[in-house]
Amino acid sequence: MAARIVSLNSEHEFVVIDFMSRMVPAVGTRVNVYRNGKRVGAVRITEPVRAQLATADIVEGEVHVGDEAR
Repeated sequence: MAARIVSLNSEHEFVVIDFMSRMVPAVGTRVNVYRNGKRVGAVRITEPVRAQLATADIVEGEVHVGDEAR
């Protein structure tokens, strides 16, 4: 299963990504965001990282809850 954005904070421009059973990328890694197979933006992994969940700053585009992160 693909990693998914599960929470969005528009005011502070960050998201929470659920990587499910996949390995969470290292802090600082840029991750592309897709909706319906089309790239819609990018985020950068930040602290905190907990188990399969990671926060990420929005660095490009417009992302929504449910978008795929890869």
